[in-house]
Amino acid sequence: MRLFFLKLGGSLITDKTRPFTARQEKLDDLAQQVAASGWQDGEFRLVLGHGSGSFGHAAAARHGTRDGVDSPEGWHGFAEVWYAAASLNRIVMQSLNAAGLPAVCFPPSAAVTTDGGRITAWDLKPLQAALASGILPVVYGD
Repeated sequence: MRLFFLKLGGSLITDKTRPFTARQEKLDDLAQQVAASGWQDGEFRLVLGHGSGSFGHAAAARHGTRDGVDSPEGWHGFAEVWYAAASLNRIVMQSLNAAGLPAVCFPPSAAVTTDGGRITAWDLKPLQAALASGILPVVYGD
């Protein structure tokens, strides 16, 4: 079995000129394409990812969370970025669900530890169990 990672970029699925604006028709079309792709046919499995686009990038830039978090103010910024990214993820998940896909999101912030901008630990067991069970794992830029 081959494993593929498909990332739907934030610029593809959101209007980056308008904050908090998803491209719903694009999302629905992409979900239908994933559903028709044969992602579950035994020859390959898929992990789907998506960016934050006009949802998370403004908050991330405002709080500098890409550079790390090491203060109470930084953690408040982290929470704001998480909330914005999770808002878009909910819209993505609705499109996937409407297309009949058994998708479950795995937010990296719940399982990934970083140091200096590099991943130092990522518990992949839940994601691997989802793949083995025929579930479409979805990760996103939170």
